[in-house]
Amino acid sequence: MPRKAVDAMVEQMGCADMPTERTYLRISAFGFRAQAEGMSGFAALKVMREHNPTMVRTLYTYLAVMGVLVALTLGVFLPE
Repeated sequence: MPRKAVDAMVEQMGCADMPTERTYLRISAFGFRAQAEGMSGFAALKVMREHNPTMVRTLYTYLAVMGVLVALTLGVFLPE
């Protein structure tokens, strides 16, 4: 769809002056950073959960797996 057609549709809907919504989710081996609608941390996760629950469930699963791996690693390598 040409860019002018998209701009015309946005003008018709009256959404041209609305700010764009940006959502960021960065995942690393040490944790995550979330930002949505000007909020960060767990407040951003709450907003993301409303818009895209699958992504947040995937993050929760990732964090749970990382927690289990850390616990298993500590259980194996710490002396009794």
